Amino acid sequence: WNSMPKLVASCRKIAMDSLGEEAVFLVLSGADEFVMDEWPSYRPEIASVDAGEESNSLSSKDRAATFLGRRLIYSHHIISKVKRSDIRSLASQLRLTGYMKIGWPGLLLVEGLEEDCIEFYDAIRPWSWQYLVVRGEQQERISSSALATLDKARKFVEFREVDDMSIVAQHCRDAGLEALFRTSMKVYEDNQPVAGERGDDNLADDLPYGALVLVDHMNNPKGYRKWLRKTKQQVSGGGLWLMIKQSYPLDDYSKRPTILVALVGDDNECVQQFLKRWRTSRVDVDSKGKPCLERQMKVLVEGELTSHTGDEDVDWAKADAEESVNLSHKQLLGLVERIGGASWRDAVT
Repeated sequence: WNSMPKLVASCRKIAMDSLGEEAVFLVLSGADEFVMDEWPSYRPEIASVDAGEESNSLSSKDRAATFLGRRLIYSHHIISKVKRSDIRSLASQLRLTGYMKIGWPGLLLVEGLEEDCIEFYDAIRPWSWQYLVVRGEQQERISSSALATLDKARKFVEFREVDDMSIVAQHCRDAGLEALFRTSMKVYEDNQPVAGERGDDNLADDLPYGALVLVDHMNNPKGYRKWLRKTKQQVSGGGLWLMIKQSYPLDDYSKRPTILVALVGDDNECVQQFLKRWRTSRVDVDSKGKPCLERQMKVLVEGELTSHTGDEDVDWAKADAEESVNLSHKQLLGLVERIGGASWRDAVT
């Protein structure tokens, strides 16, 4: 206990040196350094390890290396092409096999050495996620960590990206891992949802929320579209996706185009906040060139995207790009359907 006053004094000095600044992290870091560097000098018995015990026990890494591990990781969604590329790269680096189901919801099922499964989740957890959690895990004893032994024990031969949850479900069923897959729906060994949590019937809670808006006209189209893109970032911080497209009747650019704006968010809050700001901001100019409110926009459809086909076919980077704002009517209908399903397409036609 003689070391405790020294630790307190060390932390107090750091706090006093940081007067007027945020010091919590500095104090905690200083305490951590003290425990690592100074504590053993006050408590020699902590620093010493019985040689006999050390020789008869495996390190945590050695213990992990004797197990094949599996992790089922559930995410609100997996959309970003950059994130998907990074996940594939990390899985390859760690020699993990399994699946990445993209879209809403997202699912990562990885298999490999237990220590590599742990490292995989530790690596992706700090990334930007709406929601990320390990729903299920398995460990299977293997005779050695040799690659041949590991590959023989695997249930998945490669790491695949898919957009259909049923593909993952069927493979798990065929491989005898149905119980692991069912944890994605919070259904465990007794086949019942965890108390207070949702099961398969409530997966709609994880569906995206969207709105399809018809804009009558834009007197200052470039300025108007710039405002929409800027407001998307201000409202959502990255959790809202935007489509701005227009089509001219029979490709006749002398006529007024059909202008559609689609909003897709993680939840209804960001979409409705965007719509409220849209209705109350001066987003265009009138016939005299003066800033004016939007009074002729019409929300064609709004709600959870129960018919959402996934975003693997939607390039959101191009969906609101200025250089690709014009589409043919057929192209526009196809894009709208990929985002919101048949109900969105029918709302346009």
